[in-house]
Amino acid sequence: YAIIAAVDAEGGFGKDGKIPWYYPEDFRWFQSQTKGHICVMGKATYAEINEKIGEKGATSVLPDRKCFVISSTLNQADVSNATVVPDLYAVDALLSDEDIEKTVFYIGGEQVFTQALSRADRVLITAINATHGCDRFFPTHSLNKLFRVNKVYKSEHTNDLRFVEYIRR
Repeated sequence: YAIIAAVDAEGGFGKDGKIPWYYPEDFRWFQSQTKGHICVMGKATYAEINEKIGEKGATSVLPDRKCFVISSTLNQADVSNATVVPDLYAVDALLSDEDIEKTVFYIGGEQVFTQALSRADRVLITAINATHGCDRFFPTHSLNKLFRVNKVYKSEHTNDLRFVEYIRR
């Protein structure tokens, strides 16, 4: 299990239901880490991704990934490009034998990140060296208690980004 998120200097990751920045290198990092794996997200994250990708997401909200949406209000009939589950633990029962070798990535939002910290072995953070007036925050206080920095990758294109891998203490 792993968490992947991009956060600004204040630990923020969202504003008004959107990601308040655009860094193509971060999107490439996200795709390279999650492609071929499993992604679990909350309803708002699902809605934002669907809005951004439009028709490209007709069969899967994130192509080349098995996707799950945690929701108590959506029904499977409402969602054609992901599987609806009531909580993050329900995903385990729906994984196939082939999925055992894959990583389950928790990709947002705030409640998913908070709940997934108890399950994750790794956390991949894109650290953005700027503030964006966010209204949604990653639980960085828990991150620093439960995990330690394992690797840091510098951006090839900007001083605004670092990619940090945390592993459980």
